[in-house]
Amino acid sequence: MQNIMKNDNINTTYAILVNRKNPYNAKDYEKFKYINIKSTDNREIIVENITYKHFLELKDEMEKENVIIGIKHALRDKIEQQSLYEQFCIKYGKDYADKIVCPVGTSEHHTGLALDIEVKIDNEWISNNDNFDISEPILKKMHPILYKYGFILRYPKNGEKTTKVPYEPWHIRYVGKELAQYLYENELLLEDFYNINFEGNDLAACEDDCGNCVPEHYGPMHKKIFGSEKLRNHRYFNSGVLLLNIEQMRHKYNYKYYMKIAKDVWNYKMEAPDQDILNYVHYDSVKYVPFEIYNLFARIAYYCDIKYETLRDKISIIHYAWYKPWDGKVTHYNLEKLWWDYAKLTPFYLELATKFVDETISDNDAEKQIRELNEKVKN
Repeated sequence: MQNIMKNDNINTTYAILVNRKNPYNAKDYEKFKYINIKSTDNREIIVENITYKHFLELKDEMEKENVIIGIKHALRDKIEQQSLYEQFCIKYGKDYADKIVCPVGTSEHHTGLALDIEVKIDNEWISNNDNFDISEPILKKMHPILYKYGFILRYPKNGEKTTKVPYEPWHIRYVGKELAQYLYENELLLEDFYNINFEGNDLAACEDDCGNCVPEHYGPMHKKIFGSEKLRNHRYFNSGVLLLNIEQMRHKYNYKYYMKIAKDVWNYKMEAPDQDILNYVHYDSVKYVPFEIYNLFARIAYYCDIKYETLRDKISIIHYAWYKPWDGKVTHYNLEKLWWDYAKLTPFYLELATKFVDETISDNDAEKQIRELNEKVKN
């Protein structure tokens, strides 16, 4: 097990990304519990339970520094978000409202994991928008310790190009302690956690060790091309899971170019058609990421006896090459169970399950497996 897994202890339960490109999806938050609390202006507002628990710990820590903080805004539904936008348009003007208030459906405040913090001075809560020069220096005192309680400063200075939201020293977001510390120590935004830095390469991929597709397993054409001086030291990658630098690739290549490679270089005799062409074209422009996290072949996971909990919590992508969970051809309990658990979340679950049962019952291979299993039990 230790041979295949790398250290990846970040819990991503609270790492859901909501922004203008990734709208709020209510189903993502059904697993959370929410409670009612009082806001700084004495309204009843809703916040996610664990988020509030850790906010109270942060609040206690700040009080040791003689800084009193409270929550002005937490969860806002779409109607409240639209109302807030209209209020800002009236009070501050449309240009400011467009910058500071996210469009309905794209606000983190829909989640209940984001908090707008106010500070209390001389027994009065200070409005951040009306008294920025007063509140900002005080709010900055909490920024270096946010990660200790699972929070990040969601919209920091110099982050607007990525977040599309200007600096908000009052807006904190709960992501969990492990991820908060990771982002803080590496000076990353939440978007950075999801967006890979291609480092100028055409694509990100995993070396094909996981598929055991090493050169000696291929035929003469493949050995000739990838054994050449140009490609001899190339780390052949698997094309089952790729992240493409689309803008760069479209600028450099087109469909006709790839087809020309298929004809002129391979004479249409590729053994792994798309994979061979992509490896030939992009051999010197690949960012490699670990296969054991991002492209773990199901059969490798099975042979390594990786348990259900590890598959669920530690692996980002499982590659069901060849036999599929819905085929009923093989029985790898941990792997198939994980796939079916996700299938339950889709509208196709009943259709898939019915087809699986029908095909399995009538499948001679399944009957043979059952007979063999019975024989093992008897012996």
